Amino acid sequence: MGDTRLVFAGVQAHLEKYAKDNSFAQREVAASISCKIEEYWVIMDSASTTSAILDSQSKLTVFSNESKSDACAHIQFIYELYKGRSSLHTDLAPPTPAKKTRQYFTSLRQNMGLTNENSTPELETETELDRYLELPIDDEAEPLLWWQAHTCEFPVLSSMARDYLTIQATSVASEHAFSIAGNTITKTRNRLLPETARACLCVKSWIDNDLVK
Repeated sequence: MGDTRLVFAGVQAHLEKYAKDNSFAQREVAASISCKIEEYWVIMDSASTTSAILDSQSKLTVFSNESKSDACAHIQFIYELYKGRSSLHTDLAPPTPAKKTRQYFTSLRQNMGLTNENSTPELETETELDRYLELPIDDEAEPLLWWQAHTCEFPVLSSMARDYLTIQATSVASEHAFSIAGNTITKTRNRLLPETARACLCVKSWIDNDLVK
């Protein structure tokens, strides 16, 4: 799934090349297809951002300089969501005996005034996402295998990668939707507006699931 954005961008570039070529006989067709691709791209843009960045073969290289800041903000938002989910389990874990011992001696030193007043302030902790983006791109690695090997190093990001880089196990759902659409839009009923067809499919789904009578 990490190649989705790269493929769409490549198709767009290919179509734009021939749409601007006056010597190409089918330039109008290429321009028309390019406009249609741009309509679909609005849907795929944000959906493909996370998977593209989590692909160790591409990261931010598939984004233009103008869109990199928005891409980083998007992946940061998703990262915070996953980090919040994981903290629900990790923050409630009881401290280990070693940690308890360390906390005891730390509090003891503080109570006795033995803390080092000249100690440097604690710096802001670098996140998993920062460390991942700083790593060089690995053109040879398979993304899912790469994340499997780096699960301990990036536990939150690896959980994101499992969700965003894997494809659905079966195409039954999508093929079922196409079959239903084929029964709705037929040769004798091929002038339905998109809104009408969508409403028909929605109502049929409600009827099949006993949501309406």
